[in-house]
Amino acid sequence: NRKETAKLDLVLAESNTVTLDKLPAGVTVAFLVEERDLEAINGIRAICKYQKHEALIKQILEMCLEKESIQYTKKNVLGKVTKVMYVTSPSGGKGTTTVAVAAAKTFASTGKKVLYISFEKNAATEIFFHSDAENNFTDVIYSLKSKKGNLISRIETIVQQDISGVYFFNACRSVLDMNELTYEDVRIMLQDICSLGSYEYIVMDSVLEYNDNGFFLCDYADDIVVVTSAGDMGREKLSRMGLALKIWDQEKDSRLISKVSLLYNHVNGEIEDAEMANTFKVAGYIPEYADTNESQIVQSIIEMTLFEKYI
Repeated sequence: NRKETAKLDLVLAESNTVTLDKLPAGVTVAFLVEERDLEAINGIRAICKYQKHEALIKQILEMCLEKESIQYTKKNVLGKVTKVMYVTSPSGGKGTTTVAVAAAKTFASTGKKVLYISFEKNAATEIFFHSDAENNFTDVIYSLKSKKGNLISRIETIVQQDISGVYFFNACRSVLDMNELTYEDVRIMLQDICSLGSYEYIVMDSVLEYNDNGFFLCDYADDIVVVTSAGDMGREKLSRMGLALKIWDQEKDSRLISKVSLLYNHVNGEIEDAEMANTFKVAGYIPEYADTNESQIVQSIIEMTLFEKYI
């Protein structure tokens, strides 16, 4: 489904049996007709229903492939699909990076090949992952901008592997370098990495930006984990984020809301919030950890088994 409210992806019907303006946005329609040489009716594709079933199925599949071609491709040439998780939050300071790292390490602990990518302007990657290499995300940005040679080959020389098994990029040399990264750069990078088929999971990490890049990261992801906090301020920011996602769903015919799971951080016990519960699924609750460092908190989150359901 394109979104939860759209129960249909493809409608095949006789021209006088369907009211087009009552169909959800994003649904592909074709009319089944008797004439072999009729290609369309009022701009809607026509398919002759009196033909061999192989030919009929072929035409229907072609329609599906045409529709799929405008969606994001995560398959490589062997047909393997990279699963993408986006860990984000309505604003900074919610623990997004800590949660994203825990997710990546959880996947890697099961033997999956996982790539962690931080799109934070001021990433703290080296706190959680370690490498002696000098290559970093600035080199990835330069490779994207230079458009020389094979991008995937260059990215594979930049990516590092942590002792946990997670693959990652060291943070940029300067936080200012991240300002050079455009929506188009991010799109090309992610689609090229997925086309390689080397990684089974990609875990992305950033505070949500309410622009084309923010929408793309949400739309490209299979699962969106929103890290939030309790209290009036946290609830207000989450509510505003939910409104933005709903507007994107309506205007761009996406299904972002249905992909979101909330993860409440720094809380003691469950949170009763009927309004948010009606909008989002709740993935779990992470307590406040005192007298512990970030790596210890990551390990504690891993032990909560919050991400095993995504494997």
